[in-house]
Amino acid sequence: YDGKVLGRQELGISVSLPYSVTAVNVSSIVTAETDNKVQVSVRNRSSKTSSRPVTVKLISLNGLARVDGPLQNIGAIPAGQTATANFIFTFPKENAFKELSFETQVLEGGDWLLGARKFTVNSSRRWVFDPSSSGLVVFSSRGSGDRLDASSKLTGLVFDYWDTQVEGQLTTEAATKYLGKKIALLGVDKSLGSDSARAVEAFLDAG
Repeated sequence: YDGKVLGRQELGISVSLPYSVTAVNVSSIVTAETDNKVQVSVRNRSSKTSSRPVTVKLISLNGLARVDGPLQNIGAIPAGQTATANFIFTFPKENAFKELSFETQVLEGGDWLLGARKFTVNSSRRWVFDPSSSGLVVFSSRGSGDRLDASSKLTGLVFDYWDTQVEGQLTTEAATKYLGKKIALLGVDKSLGSDSARAVEAFLDAG
């Protein structure tokens, strides 16, 4: 009134996105230089069928992985229904033992961002026997691989890695490939079971 403010009301507006990423199915530990699969489930939470085709995008947030076919068209989703998109990503062994960060985005018509979800996965690499290596290191903790890589760069010694979270228990066949070399058990705990113990015993008995 007469240029004066007689009252003030603040309004809060909450916007609910019509799509939700209800599940991201991926291995808890992914491996370098292999095809790692991701399945993304998208639910239409609205009361109407999608007016335009729905696409799902998978993005590597920290740039450590490469997504093959990062944009998947899953068509129109009926109200209350769920559809899935499947992706494959790879990464070089230099990025093993690091945390890989991703975001999955849901778009309608290819341009409207109407849903998103971030997730991270731990990474490792598969055992490969290298005859020129100094030996084998067996470990199970996620941080061990990082430390081993750093130590190799400092000392110039190259070891093969056996990650029990990926390979399972050490086998006698694998252990005896390192006769005349070294086998180191890093962070021995309950994850190294009797099979690994027998493999190490066979290695020691063989001299």
